[in-house]
Amino acid sequence: MAFTLGGSEIKRPKSLSEIRDEQYAQQKALDGTVARDYFSSRVGTKRIWSLEYENVQPSEYDIIDAVYSTYKSTDTPVAWVSDETNYTISASVHMDLVNRKFSQSGNQYISSFTLKLTEA
Repeated sequence: MAFTLGGSEIKRPKSLSEIRDEQYAQQKALDGTVARDYFSSRVGTKRIWSLEYENVQPSEYDIIDAVYSTYKSTDTPVAWVSDETNYTISASVHMDLVNRKFSQSGNQYISSFTLKLTEA
């Protein structure tokens, strides 16, 4: 399985999770009933992917960091593609590169981090 982010192939994560975030307006009446008005499907449901990485070499992290740096400087969503047979992804996403931890191996720092991708 290959993952591509912003046109660059990235390392396969240790784990991948997907959350569907529903966008709606909610009103509660005086009698306690709740009514929800969902936004249209185009803007109403956003998928959020969390990619967990562990023990990543600096060169593998640098690929993701380069895509992230370009994203931050242009503020333009990037392409996120997976060609897994049973789980295909093709979306434009916003990026958050969070929670980086380091462990030292020789003279290079090995890192673990979370990459969060939110559908644009």
